[in-house]
Amino acid sequence: MTAVVFMSISRRSAAVEILSYPVLSYMIDACSCISDKIYCDAALDGIDERASTFEDFSALCEEIKGSDRVLAVFAPAPNLSAETIKAFVEGDAPACLGRGKMRAAALVEPKDLTQSIMENDFPIVSIPDGEWLFAETPETVYAAQEQLRRKINMQHMKNGVYMVDPNSTHISPFAEIESGTTILPGCLIYGKSRIGKDCTIGPNCMLKNAIIGDNTSVNASQITDSSVGRNTTVGPFAYIRPKCKVGDNARIGDFVELKNSNIGNGTKVSHLTYIGDSDFGEKINVGCGVVTVNYDGKNKYRTTVGDNSFVGCNVNLVSPVKVGDGAYIAAGSTITEDIPENCLAIARERQTIKEGWAEKRRQDGKLK
Repeated sequence: MTAVVFMSISRRSAAVEILSYPVLSYMIDACSCISDKIYCDAALDGIDERASTFEDFSALCEEIKGSDRVLAVFAPAPNLSAETIKAFVEGDAPACLGRGKMRAAALVEPKDLTQSIMENDFPIVSIPDGEWLFAETPETVYAAQEQLRRKINMQHMKNGVYMVDPNSTHISPFAEIESGTTILPGCLIYGKSRIGKDCTIGPNCMLKNAIIGDNTSVNASQITDSSVGRNTTVGPFAYIRPKCKVGDNARIGDFVELKNSNIGNGTKVSHLTYIGDSDFGEKINVGCGVVTVNYDGKNKYRTTVGDNSFVGCNVNLVSPVKVGDGAYIAAGSTITEDIPENCLAIARERQTIKEGWAEKRRQDGKLK
């Protein structure tokens, strides 16, 4: 095995994301099996913290002079597998890893590192089918992505995941999906998302680093850096932003947005609601049009709502405010003060009726 890996790939190619993961990171993953000393030229600085960077190529050559051999990688080949890299490195040096006239990497002595990046006549070791596409142009990025996407989807289906349309399903290589779950068309499952058993995801969902419990459905919604419990329904058209935790047997309905909030077991937030920076307990009913007013233009504050409460339609909860267990809030109220347990809070003007008002306005020509 080699002691050092050196990568010289343009920043543009290295930073391109395929299934939500940079091309460079795919390649570092593959090379990590042979070395923990991975160096990139300055063009790649900051894309993947696992690789050290060098602006001065001569300084790099001096740094690796004492190594046995160097694997020089100079093509963005995100589908190269760790098995292919390992087998290549165990072969004779010098040699090139490529296909036809395309070269992905060279195995050389440290003194030959410069030559490996230039044209050379090293013996060619062929890259296997399914691994050789280089992500250099929009067309080849798409082709490389399709190669990897089909491979990932097929593996999930072999593991018992149902996909209605694999051709419209995009899944990160690091996502986990348990058997019995159905993925409907148009889903993007990115990052380190984890989906439990017997779920229904889709159609048209985007999950990124989302954790979904067993027997939960997510319909036409987005969930990012958040978790949803078991036997819960989300959507359609819900938006769960980072740092949210939704409990078991809950409901997050259509046009509901959550941000940095906890929603307890059995709580129903059915439609047209914004909950931000809040802690809602268990078995709460949240009516249509509820808003947590969590921002004063400078600072953000939290709202707390106790278990078994009832929040009526079109209620504003002006943070910071606490609602006690079992409290009821009348529809149309704007709550600015804490509410004790088991109380009814009404914060609105009394209804006023002015008899004959509309008729007089019409006679005066002020109404049609």
